Amino acid sequence: MPRATGVVGAWQLYDTVMSSGLGSVVVMDRSQAQVVALPADASGLVVGAAGTGKTSAILARTARLLRAGDVRADDVLILTPTRQTATDLRDRVTADLDIATPGPLARSVASFAFQIVRSRAVTAGDPLPQLLTAPDQDAVIADLLEGDEADAAEGASRWPESLGTAVRRSRGFRSELRALFALATELGLAPQDLERLGADRANPVWSAAGSFWREYRYVLDRLRPAHRDPAEVLREATEALLLDGVTTMPSLLMVDDAQELSWGAVALLEAARVRGIAVLAFGDPDVGSGAFRGAGPETFARLASMFTDRFVLRHPYRARPALVRVARTVAGSIGTAGAVEHRLAPDAEPAPVEPAAEPVASGGAGEITTMWAASPHEELDGIARTLRSWHVAEGLPWREIAVIAHDTRQVARLTAELAAREVPTRAASAARPLGEEPAVRGLLHLVRLGMMPAVERPAEELAAALTSPFGGLDAIGLRRLRAVLRTQEFEGETRRAASELLTEAMAEPAALLLIDTPQARTAYRLAQTLAQIHAGAAHGDSAHELLWLAWDRSQLAGAWRERARLGGAEGAEATRSLDALVALFAAAKRSAEREDEDPAR
Repeated sequence: MPRATGVVGAWQLYDTVMSSGLGSVVVMDRSQAQVVALPADASGLVVGAAGTGKTSAILARTARLLRAGDVRADDVLILTPTRQTATDLRDRVTADLDIATPGPLARSVASFAFQIVRSRAVTAGDPLPQLLTAPDQDAVIADLLEGDEADAAEGASRWPESLGTAVRRSRGFRSELRALFALATELGLAPQDLERLGADRANPVWSAAGSFWREYRYVLDRLRPAHRDPAEVLREATEALLLDGVTTMPSLLMVDDAQELSWGAVALLEAARVRGIAVLAFGDPDVGSGAFRGAGPETFARLASMFTDRFVLRHPYRARPALVRVARTVAGSIGTAGAVEHRLAPDAEPAPVEPAAEPVASGGAGEITTMWAASPHEELDGIARTLRSWHVAEGLPWREIAVIAHDTRQVARLTAELAAREVPTRAASAARPLGEEPAVRGLLHLVRLGMMPAVERPAEELAAALTSPFGGLDAIGLRRLRAVLRTQEFEGETRRAASELLTEAMAEPAALLLIDTPQARTAYRLAQTLAQIHAGAAHGDSAHELLWLAWDRSQLAGAWRERARLGGAEGAEATRSLDALVALFAAAKRSAEREDEDPAR
């Protein structure tokens, strides 16, 4: 049992926080202890700069309430803006709790909203809702834009000339449309409202987008009536709470990274407060990275207006003094939104910690330097040189060094360039969309091919599968296989094309066993994989099961793992491929859990 050194209310100040789910020794100051000691029905806003212990306070308070029996496990829920942070918190909060929980203690706001919508549907006996994912939305929008392109060719285009065909074909344009529809939905606008706004403000882009949105909604309502996009889920969940359409709800919500909440998420929390649910929101209004989702200073100000009680965390635990000083200087130069109590002068002394202890960050005050480069290549050379110096001269392990990019579009180039300069890298976030990863595309293509009837598989797609990493042949090997098949054909009376022979051989692989060449044996193994995938799909296996079958039979895991261990450019590519496949399997598992009628598709 840790030793107590002081008392704040009913919560003791310890120099370690016992079983808080943090996995490490934590020093708690008086302001944190005040938040942890709040009763279970307390609502309020907790603000603090980065590294002041907001998440630690959430985890410690959750552990205290559960251990003291103040709340049941299904009465408390931690919400975060994204699934990734929810997963991390879920693992941390349950790491050393010996309490059984009926469900996850941490969820994303979207997941919580979907649970509400689904619960209302179950209660009302309505069809269960399905989540319309971003790729699903993108596919529908792309199809409609193709129709717009055909209309434009006949002289009937709804889009202004500034948004030409090349722009409308881009993925970026479709992403902007999705973001616009989501924000409009969260603000309570309908397609006709957006059209009217465009007409009133002489904005042809808004008018065209409103018209397109109306057609998009019509198509979805006809083809996928049970599907909702995340913004619609938030709106429906808010309505359900306001109308008291949900019977089972937690009595306490704690929200981490509240500055990243969108308009719809804030409206959901407002509805929870109206319902009588306690809400304790934690955030730093001076930072943010969710503007593309609709988060911003205005949303945090609206959130802050919900609460009369505010708590401020000021002690910096994570960053060294030099970085704290820079962060405070930058924050002091921007405007405020919703809260300002947490801001301190750049050189202000940190708040006292009880008991007196050093901050978690150690190793001196730290140093911040600036490097100016004449070109992107010189910048990359400078980064690599600095990283190697830290590793070799100062003995800093590679795993303790991070390079922070402005956005994910830079990550892929940084990873490749640093690997070429003998700096081992591992991306902490997706460098590019999952569907653009070569390993993911290859595995998905293989599964789609296997789900097709054997006689209907196009020869060119079979050739692509054979020459992929999952097929095992290169271009020369494929040519040799075709030559052997043609030679056998010429021994008879028929003269079919090599493509037809390849399709027949892959559909009836027993013939490949009669050909004693490495290429034929490799093709036979892939044909067997395709046959097993087809049988699994016919049996009703999920996409996760089919993908795992294809991956397991490829026998690439060991080779790619060894290549990743050796490092270098090939090792970095193997690491990215393995990370992408892990993300693919996670996505497939989530898809299977949504209980679609056709799980594989």
